[in-house]
Amino acid sequence: MAVDAAAEACPGARLTRRAHRWVDTGRTPEVRELDGDAFDRETLTGLPALYRPLAGDRGGPTCEVVVLTGTRPALVFRAHHAVMDAQGLLTFARAVFQALRGETPETAADDLDAVELLRRAGTGPRKTIPQNSQPSLRAAGPPEQRRPAFLRRTVDGCPSAVTAKIAHAPPGAPGATSTSRSPSTCAATCRRPGPRRAWPTR
Repeated sequence: MAVDAAAEACPGARLTRRAHRWVDTGRTPEVRELDGDAFDRETLTGLPALYRPLAGDRGGPTCEVVVLTGTRPALVFRAHHAVMDAQGLLTFARAVFQALRGETPETAADDLDAVELLRRAGTGPRKTIPQNSQPSLRAAGPPEQRRPAFLRRTVDGCPSAVTAKIAHAPPGAPGATSTSRSPSTCAATCRRPGPRRAWPTR
């Protein structure tokens, strides 16, 4: 079975919790079938069984494969974030499809965890950043003219992509106030004094 081969290559899919430890159960993640026609793919609702917990409590599963049947069949790969992140889940899904094609699944069997990674990295001196420190970028030019500058703009409303739009806004634009002459660094602040207003595209 493809999921068996993929789980063997990616044993993180078989992990569960025992007390405060994650252990490999040796059990292949469950493959479930659900009615895909009951699932609204726009709102991701209509199929509560698709969202059952996968926390590994009391030796329970942390990963599964769901087959959505119906007019638009699909496969859904689910995993608890404690055992694999999005890239890990993608690796597991890729291994399943490799096995379905008769190929040898890509192996992801490294048992290195975050604790061991930090231990190997050592505990040398680390640079600390003071709290509430202002960002500083130095402008191009002769060294004697390079100095940190900070620019703040305040805009009414709750626009989307506010940082990019404020950075693009020219000095003196309506609703914008500048506290510095040199925009070497830019920070955005939004406030909502009243009803939301439309944000211009330019």
